[in-house]
Amino acid sequence: MPRINEYDRFPFEIRQRDPNWCIPANVEAVTKYLQPDSLVTQELIWGQFSKACTIKGWNTREIDFGKIRQVILEWPAQYSWAYPNHLDPPPDFETYVAQIKATIVEGFPQVISVPVNIDGTWRHRHMLTVVEFDDNGFNVHDTGLPSSTSSPIQLQFDRLRETLNSANTRPLDSLVIRYRP
Repeated sequence: MPRINEYDRFPFEIRQRDPNWCIPANVEAVTKYLQPDSLVTQELIWGQFSKACTIKGWNTREIDFGKIRQVILEWPAQYSWAYPNHLDPPPDFETYVAQIKATIVEGFPQVISVPVNIDGTWRHRHMLTVVEFDDNGFNVHDTGLPSSTSSPIQLQFDRLRETLNSANTRPLDSLVIRYRP
């Protein structure tokens, strides 16, 4: 089963400390995987994002991978080592799966966005970090799970495709943080 390098070092225990912090929590997990001594927390990430919102006129409720990428690039004290890559949505499901598999084979986790149905609407998204895959699907870290729930969990390809179809959307964007060349 292809998986990220040093899989056993991934901090699967990290969970969201706020229901709206799935991006900061996943970025914290990936950061601590790539830089085990990092002092970055989801609270600090959210604080940097909130500060950027004030400066740039963004709305904190409109957090996304593109904005988080800018926050990381503009935070050299904590991320001088990092090269964050915001990947636009690919044209189709097969390309999406192939792109994520390639990132995992390269040794890096990939944070993906998946649609979530709340109250009968698909307006919401949740972020998951892909850490390995097999023929059936991706194994993902879900920071939104209770701490008593084991992670990673499997996100089957058929279920992911069905979710995207139900939400009437193509694959969504994603974020990969690599080491700066």
